[in-house]
Amino acid sequence: VPLMARGRVTSLLLLIWNEQRRNAWLFAAVAAASLAFGAHLIFVGALPALVLFVLSRFRWRPPLRVLAVCALIVAAGVAQYGYVWVRTAQKAGYLEARARSVRELADVMRAKQFESLAFGEPPRVVVSTRIPGVLRAIRAETGWAASVAAVFGAFLLVRRRPAAGALIAGAIAGLALLLAMLGSVAIGAINLPAVALVWVLAACGIDGVREWLASRAPARLATAAA
Repeated sequence: VPLMARGRVTSLLLLIWNEQRRNAWLFAAVAAASLAFGAHLIFVGALPALVLFVLSRFRWRPPLRVLAVCALIVAAGVAQYGYVWVRTAQKAGYLEARARSVRELADVMRAKQFESLAFGEPPRVVVSTRIPGVLRAIRAETGWAASVAAVFGAFLLVRRRPAAGALIAGAIAGLALLLAMLGSVAIGAINLPAVALVWVLAACGIDGVREWLASRAPARLATAAA
C-alpha cells in the first residue's frame, strides 16, 4: 500500500508543481518517489517518464540548485537501505538479505538474489508473452469497466493536457515493461504500482463521461450517473 500510494502522490505533486511552478512541490515529489525505494525498486520503472516530464518543464536546462537539492533528497531515499547494513552488523536473527560491505549492499539494492529469475528471457518472449500477461493482470485487478474508462481517460488527457497525459501514461508503460522483463516473478501484488496509476486514468475517463452526459442532461444527474 505505501508503494502504491507513493506512485500516485508523486504524480499528483508533479502535476501541482507544473501548475504552480513552486519548487517546493517538485522537492516533495522527489521525496515521495525516493521513499518508494525503501519499499520496492519496481518504482524505478516509472522514473523515465517522471524525469522526462520534469526536464521538459525546465526546457531541458534545470537550475543547478534544483538539481543539487533533488540529488540530496534521492540520496536520503537510497540511504534507507542502510538499515540492512546496520541490522547485519547487529547480527539480527532474521533478515531477508545481509550486507557486510558496500558491494553486498549494492547487490541487495538491485535484488541480486532474484537475478536468476528475472531479466533472463529474450525480447521475443517479453513482447509476445510477458507484456500481454502483465496487461491481463492489470485488467483483472481493475475490471473491464475501469480498464475501458482508463483507455478513454488516457485519450482525453493526452488530447487536452499532453504533458500530464504523457506523465501518467508513460509511468504506467514503464512499470508494465519493467514488470514484463521480470518474467514469472511479475505476478500478484507486485503489479499494484501500475494498477494504482491506471485508476488515475480511469478517473479521467469517468469524468469525461460525466462531461458528455452533462451536455445532454442536468449536471447533478450526469454526475450521479457517472
